[in-house]
Amino acid sequence: MKKIFVIDLTLIPAFVFSAVSGVLLHVSGHGGCHEAWHSWAVAHISASVLFLLLVALHVKTHTGWYNGLLKKGIGYKSRLTLILTLLFAVVCLSGAALLFVCGAGPHIGLWHYAAGLVLIAVSLAHLSARLRLLPAAARKKSR
Repeated sequence: MKKIFVIDLTLIPAFVFSAVSGVLLHVSGHGGCHEAWHSWAVAHISASVLFLLLVALHVKTHTGWYNGLLKKGIGYKSRLTLILTLLFAVVCLSGAALLFVCGAGPHIGLWHYAAGLVLIAVSLAHLSARLRLLPAAARKKSR
């Protein structure tokens, strides 16, 4: 099995865990139980770090796409993938900034949450456009 297929396949549950834990973290922030909020915060950070590492491996397998983008411009490349890349960077940076915020209700947290919801939608569109390619990739022998 190709390494890229394994990376792509593991991205899916990591994405789901990160997305669900992020939404549940936000929801638990509206309740009065700090312990529940803290548990979801730990779960979301853990899931997001795993997802970030897998995305880094995924991007590494597609360095040609990014090199072509830098050398030749967007051209016929997927605008959805470019939007996903930029949005992912925004969510990562705002999430990292939240690690240094003390206190409840920071505005950057709401920006991170809203950008995260948009990232979920764009990620699902990106994934659905590529789902038909995954079975073919699984059948190819590893190089």
